[in-house]
Amino acid sequence: MKHYKKRFLTWKWLVKNKGFTLIELLITMAIMAMVMSVASYNYSQYSRYWHTKLGNYDQHQAQMRGKLQLRDALNAMAPYIVKNKKGDWVYYFLGRDEGLTFVTYAPIFAQQGGTSVVRVFKEQQSDGLFRLVYEEAPLTSVMLTQVDQVLNFQYRLVIADNLPDISFEYYGWPNRDAKYNPEASTVTSATWSDQYDGSITKLQPDKIRILSDFVNFNLTVSPGDKKLLNLFLPSDF
Repeated sequence: MKHYKKRFLTWKWLVKNKGFTLIELLITMAIMAMVMSVASYNYSQYSRYWHTKLGNYDQHQAQMRGKLQLRDALNAMAPYIVKNKKGDWVYYFLGRDEGLTFVTYAPIFAQQGGTSVVRVFKEQQSDGLFRLVYEEAPLTSVMLTQVDQVLNFQYRLVIADNLPDISFEYYGWPNRDAKYNPEASTVTSATWSDQYDGSITKLQPDKIRILSDFVNFNLTVSPGDKKLLNLFLPSDF
C-alpha cells in the first residue's frame, strides 16, 4: 500500500509540473526572436552584397559589350562623300580633341546592314571626371548630302564613365595634294593631331587613336573598296 501511494504521489507531481512556466516561455520567445533577428540581418547583408556584386558584373559586361561595339563601328568607318557650303565634294569626317563624327556601316542601334552617322565624344561629369558617349543618327530614311546637314541623333549609349580623361588623336595628311601629288606640296609625311576636318582636307585620317583608362584604340582607317568608291566619286573630286 505504501509502495502504491509513493507511485501515485510521483505521478501527481509530474502532472502538476508538466509544460513551461510563463517566465520560461518568455525567455524562449526572446531567444527565438534574437535568432530570427540575427538570421534576418545576415540574410539582408548577404543579399545586399550579392546584388552589389551582380550589379557590378552586369555593368562591367555592358561596358565591355559597348567597347567592342564601338570598335566595330570605328573599324567599319565609311568613306562617305558629301558637299560643303561651297559646293565642293568632301569627306564626311570631323575629328576634334573632344570627339569625332563619321559614317559607319556597323552602327550599334540601326538595323543590320544599315548605315548611320555616329559621334563619339567625352562628356564631363559633375565631379570633374569624364564619360565616353556614343550617339547615333540612322540614315535609314535620310539621304545625307551636305556636310552641315542637321541629323536626328536619337540613340545614345554611355560606353564608360568616371574616367580621369579621354584623348582623341588623328593621323593624316593636310590635303589631297600632299598625299597623292607630293611634288606639288612641301608636306612630306602625315602627322598626328587632335584636329582633323574632312571638309577641309578632302580626306579621311589614316589612323585614329582614342586613349583612356577604359579604352585604348589605335585603329587604321580602311580606305574602302577603291573600285567601288570610284563609281560614286564625282569627276571633279
